[in-house]
Amino acid sequence: MAVVALVYQYVERDALKNFDAVVDIRDSRPAIIETLAQVSVSQVDTRKDNYELTKRETAVLVQLAQGKTNKEIADALNVSVHTVISHRKNITHKTGIKSVAGLTVYAMLNNLINENSLF
Repeated sequence: MAVVALVYQYVERDALKNFDAVVDIRDSRPAIIETLAQVSVSQVDTRKDNYELTKRETAVLVQLAQGKTNKEIADALNVSVHTVISHRKNITHKTGIKSVAGLTVYAMLNNLINENSLF
């Protein structure tokens, strides 16, 4: 698992040596996305189990990355909330990414969504 430091003031380099990347809160949005993307790619590339997502898992991932709740996703796909949760578990297992932010970066890197579709 990658660990990214979020800093808001000057921090000594020695204090940051255990982090995979550093993001400053004053960085531009594209710079932050690029940093997180680089860290995510390095993590995804090292996964041993490289499974492809199903069409339904991809649909859930796209809506999740757009900020929708499990209920909203279930309503949009005409499935139960429990089914959405199962798809999310499968997505997490296949990608090795647990956070919504990480899954959003994953979706962007795999051209499932673009930056403009996030908000």
